[in-house]
Amino acid sequence: MSPPAWGVRRGDPADVAALAHLVAQVLPEAGDEAFLRGLLVRPAAEFWLGGEQGGPPAGFLVAQRVPPELEILWLGVLAEARRAGLGRALLGAAGRDCESIHLEVRAGNRAALAFYRSEGFGERGRRRSYYPGGEDAISLQRPLRDIPRG
Repeated sequence: MSPPAWGVRRGDPADVAALAHLVAQVLPEAGDEAFLRGLLVRPAAEFWLGGEQGGPPAGFLVAQRVPPELEILWLGVLAEARRAGLGRALLGAAGRDCESIHLEVRAGNRAALAFYRSEGFGERGRRRSYYPGGEDAISLQRPLRDIPRG
């Protein structure tokens, strides 16, 4: 069986409700629609939605762009669409026209760390007690010259 043909597009204000619905399913601690609307009014804030061609969104990436870098705030894919290339497609779309990309990930999130490392991200530091509850964050960075531009 061949992998799905992912479609990824940059979100706009009309897509915030769809984004909030996805975030609530994947990262419920991230906030509600009102929080997301407040975040996305920042000049550097951007988001992308991805899913099977013609289908509803199954993944998202929220970032802020400060050229020449992109900082990922959240990347999430619904459980039923994981491990099929959607996260990679979202990274490729978001990373266009940037020289590097960076993010923080929970130190205990082994699946996310494995994904980012498989995409060539390297550890650049650790932020102690970064997350509520005292969990550390691993700071990751990657030059984008090698990410496929989907």
